[in-house]
Amino acid sequence: MQGELAERGVSIGVHYPIPVPFQAADAHLGHRPVDFPVAEDLMRHCWSVPMYAELTDEQIRHTTSAIEDLLLGFSQEMRVLESGAWQEDFVTSLR
Repeated sequence: MQGELAERGVSIGVHYPIPVPFQAADAHLGHRPVDFPVAEDLMRHCWSVPMYAELTDEQIRHTTSAIEDLLLGFSQEMRVLESGAWQEDFVTSLR
């Protein structure tokens, strides 16, 4: 998703690249990712989008439109996968 948004001119980042329990200051405690499954999940799935006072209305619209288009595309792809329609296309492509 990050790469596809970058192609649309939207820069996003990992919001929690290193969860608090795994930062250098707490290394001596010996925590493991399995000790904090929610922190581990957030590290992998929680992203930051551009958000600061100087954003123009146009930049906000561009960012939200890009995210919405991408999510709608994912949603349509999931419906195709769940319906099994892709299987017929795949078999046809092999012929």
